[in-house]
Amino acid sequence: MKNQFLCIGCLAAMFALWGCGDSSSSSSDNDREDLSSEAEEVSSSSTEDESSSSIDIDIPKGARLATLNDFKDKYYSLGERYGKNIRFSVGGKHGVFALWIPDTIHVVVRSDFDNGMIQLDAEHAVPIGFMYDGKAISGAPDSLKALVSKGSSISFIVNDKDELQYSINEEDYRTLESDAVKSKGTLLSNGDSLSGKRLVCKSGDSTLVYSFYTGRYTEEVVTGKDTISWSAGYFDIQRSYLFMLPVFYNKRVAALTSGTINSEDYTFTTSSNATLPCSNEKFKYSEVKPADLVGDWASLDKKASLDWELTLSKNRGFTLSAYKGVTNVEYKVGERLPAWDVYGDVLFLKASGCLDKETCTTVIKGNITDFDKKKGFTLNHSDNDDPGLPTEWTIPVYDE
Repeated sequence: MKNQFLCIGCLAAMFALWGCGDSSSSSSDNDREDLSSEAEEVSSSSTEDESSSSIDIDIPKGARLATLNDFKDKYYSLGERYGKNIRFSVGGKHGVFALWIPDTIHVVVRSDFDNGMIQLDAEHAVPIGFMYDGKAISGAPDSLKALVSKGSSISFIVNDKDELQYSINEEDYRTLESDAVKSKGTLLSNGDSLSGKRLVCKSGDSTLVYSFYTGRYTEEVVTGKDTISWSAGYFDIQRSYLFMLPVFYNKRVAALTSGTINSEDYTFTTSSNATLPCSNEKFKYSEVKPADLVGDWASLDKKASLDWELTLSKNRGFTLSAYKGVTNVEYKVGERLPAWDVYGDVLFLKASGCLDKETCTTVIKGNITDFDKKKGFTLNHSDNDDPGLPTEWTIPVYDE
C-alpha cells in the first residue's frame, strides 16, 4: 500500500527554512513509506528552536500581546490578501496553527506562540506542510509563497478596544474576524476527542500504534513484536483534518502527516486516500506535568561507580552527565529547543551534542513511573549507550 501518508516538504528549496533529505521506507515494512521526499533526520542540525523570548515587539499604545486565551474561536479570517481570502485556525489551542485557502491549500505550523507570535523564518525552522485538495503538491500559490518566505512572522495583539488583531511582517495591525466552518458528522472534528485514546491501525505487514494525549501524540511502527520506529509531536484536528507534526523521532519522518478519522469506527483515511482500519483502545497513564520535571535529578550507579546528573531546564534545554570520581565519562546536551518534553508519562530527550559523537544515541524515549516530585521517578528508556542511562532517579543530595 504505497504512499499512505501525506508527502510534506520542509520547503528548503523554496523558502530556505530548513534542510531536508530523502525519505525511505522502513526496511521491514515496504507497504508503509514516510512518503515525504523532503524529510528530516534525527541527527540533522535543522532541529527547531522556538524560543522567541528575546524578541522586541513594537505594539500600539494601549495594546498588549495576545495569548492563546484571547482566541475565543477556532477559526478566523485574515481577509483578502495577495488576491486570496486567507483563513487562519488555532484549533484546540495546543500549538498547531494553520493558514489556508478553503479547499485548496493548507500551511500547517507548530509554534509555542511565545510573545503572541508565529514565526516562519530559518532561525526558528518551523515545520510547514502544504496540501492541495487532500494531496501533496510541490509548490504553493503565489499568495502563500509571498507570505511563507524567509523572515516572515505573524504577530497578534489585543488593542485598547479589546479587539484581537494581527500583523504580518510588522505591517499595520488588522482586526481578526471570526469564521464559521461546518463540521462533517462522519468525521472527527475536535482534536480533544482523541485525548486518552490509542488507535491501533493495520498497515500492510505492520501495525501503527497512535497514542494521543492533550495536544500531543506518539506513533510506533510495529512489525511482529519489534518496534521498528517511533515519532512524537503535536497534533490537532482542524476542518476535520488530523494534523500530526513530529518533534522527536528515532528515524526519518515526514514533516507532516495528515488524514481524516471516521467518527464511528475510527478508520484512518490518509491524505493520499489510503484507508487504514483502526481499533480504538483506551489506555491508562499517570500524567506527569513538564513543570514538575524541571530542575536537577541524580542517580548513583554503585556497580559502575558512576554519579549521574540530569538537569531539565524550564526553556526545554537539558544536560546529562556521568562522573567516575571527578572524571566526566558521559555527557549529552540539548540546546536546540525543545530538547526535552513529556507527553502524558513519556519523556523525550533530544541531544544536540555528545561526549562521544560516534556512538551517541541522540534521541531517547522513556516511560516514567512512580513519579514523586519530592522524591524521584523510574525511567524505562530506549538508551543503548555505554555507559547506559540509569532507570532510577532521585532528587540530589546537597552538601550542608
